Amino acid sequence: MDLSKHYKWLLVIFGIWPIIDTLLNLQSINLPIVRYVIYTVGTFYIVKLYFITSKNTKKVSFLLKTVLTFTFFWLLMRFVISATEILNPANNYIALKTILSGEFALFFSFFLANIAMPLQYFKSFLKTSYLLAILYVIIGIPLFGFFTADIANQAELFVKYFYLGGVFLLLLFPYQKTKVNIILSVGLVLALLMMLLVARRNVVLYLVSALFFLSLVIIFSKSDLIKKRKPILVAGSVVVSVCALLFVIIMQFNFSLFLERADTGLESREMVFLEFNEDFNTTHNDWYTGRGPFGTFFSMLGDEMTNDRPLIENGYYQHILKQGLFFLIPFIILSIAASFNGFFRSKNHLSKAAAILIIVNLIDMFGYGLPFLGLKYLNLLIAFGFCFSPTIRNMNDFEIRKIIRL
Repeated sequence: MDLSKHYKWLLVIFGIWPIIDTLLNLQSINLPIVRYVIYTVGTFYIVKLYFITSKNTKKVSFLLKTVLTFTFFWLLMRFVISATEILNPANNYIALKTILSGEFALFFSFFLANIAMPLQYFKSFLKTSYLLAILYVIIGIPLFGFFTADIANQAELFVKYFYLGGVFLLLLFPYQKTKVNIILSVGLVLALLMMLLVARRNVVLYLVSALFFLSLVIIFSKSDLIKKRKPILVAGSVVVSVCALLFVIIMQFNFSLFLERADTGLESREMVFLEFNEDFNTTHNDWYTGRGPFGTFFSMLGDEMTNDRPLIENGYYQHILKQGLFFLIPFIILSIAASFNGFFRSKNHLSKAAAILIIVNLIDMFGYGLPFLGLKYLNLLIAFGFCFSPTIRNMNDFEIRKIIRL
């Protein structure tokens, strides 16, 4: 069966349209009808894709199958419990608008972890990440001063949508051509410098963690493909590091703001966390069940009229807010299990790269790491699918390179 149309819509919903929509919003251009139509059509194809595709639950152990099944069941139940809010006229049908703006696809997105994306379609996703990385480098270098001059210039948003989706491709460097790896490496240095200068701790943590685990994989890898490229990798890393260091010295960058914020740790968000805990402690069941896709908590930093806040800058708390511990605990278990499969029960670097994304996400969730419609988060879901698929894990590196090499 030809699934190309379904995967194209998946790419549109999680990769292309969020960027277009964000750019339009930054220019104060709001196209709600277009947004509703795109997300509605795209969500239809994603739901259809799930039901006509082979599931990983048919191939995993009984224990993992049970945990996955419970997780999916709870997501359905949590949505059904909140379904009456969709047609509530409060705030001009805000719940309905939220659903039509992609929240439905995002809320149920973890279902994609039950699908192992065919590598020929995965390649098209990598191409998109590569093209975005090229745009990022082309725009980021000449406008570096603009993006780092003021946090209001949206450097984090720029990196989030144009580069972070390419981290998976960066982790897959053994399969790719030199020109691809150069673009991704330059983009990495550019992203790190930008985020250090504007003190975006969560993005720096994400990128550094990914590099750390990639280094461990390379050191202990027995893959013939990686062994052949180790000298090039070491030489390239030295050159990039020296160039980056010289650039920092010449430009006399000041990282004092980042160091100051890094020193505070999570203290800068302590008040919001305290408000969250106090609000949830008034209704203890909410810790377990969450408050659904439209859930909020009381915060002085929330809505000016109601003090409701739909987002908290911590991935663990955010899952509790929306889906509760009934989702978060299985999610952590599945993350550990998937990473174990990728690192220790696989025969290729692709599975190990997927495992890196999953482990790094658990780290990222401490600093931020919220689910969102973007390639970074979609890659995480794809990584789950690869790590749960014995077919993917048992492929050899040369076979994979033949399929996904750009």
